[in-house]
Amino acid sequence: MHDDLHDFQSDITAISEIPAVSSILEVISETTGMSFVAVARVTEGRWVACKVLDSIDFGLKEGGEVVLETTICHEIRASHEAIAIDDIARSAYCDHRTPLQYGFQSYISVPIIHKDGTLFGTLCAIDPKPALVDNKKTLTMFRLFAELIASHLDARQLLIETEENLRQEKEVASIREQFIAVLGHDLRNPLASMTGCRFKCPRVPRTSRPSSAECHSPISCSIPISRSSERVTRIWR
Repeated sequence: MHDDLHDFQSDITAISEIPAVSSILEVISETTGMSFVAVARVTEGRWVACKVLDSIDFGLKEGGEVVLETTICHEIRASHEAIAIDDIARSAYCDHRTPLQYGFQSYISVPIIHKDGTLFGTLCAIDPKPALVDNKKTLTMFRLFAELIASHLDARQLLIETEENLRQEKEVASIREQFIAVLGHDLRNPLASMTGCRFKCPRVPRTSRPSSAECHSPISCSIPISRSSERVTRIWR
């Protein structure tokens, strides 16, 4: 067993934040009579306990880990199919190293599958004595609980993604508003300075008119520039 589970802390936290999980483990234990019940995160190379109910002092706590290859859950990860054994000694698993190593005689495990079809882990239970678990009633109960846990995990992930998208949108909106403010300041200040200028035309006889070279006001030029800045501001908004 190992305690180095920092890389699985997010999974452990996700399960711990589902209020119903503790009650699910208690119901399973009381219904089946099995003394060790757990929700485990199962990957290609790891088996990690995320939530545990241990009435026999099995010694595995939340965050505890066992070698994946020594678990029957290793088979469930590959098949996505439940396994239920009433009595190890009378089953095809009588010589399997897992029950021999951990000393249990009854076993049940059901996959916890996300809505996208990927496997999170398993909902499993073991006991040092035989138990009636390989039946429709018990398997249906386990599957319903596994689906409930999976739906909570999916909903939690969706909430996290939505909050992150909202945070990014707020950040982009803030940057856009800052840009608009800077753009308006940079364009309008020079225009304001230009409108304060006055150019006097040279005195000429009333019968003649000054040429554009002799008298030119920047005021008229400011009008299209001002309108352009307004258009840019509207686009960015």
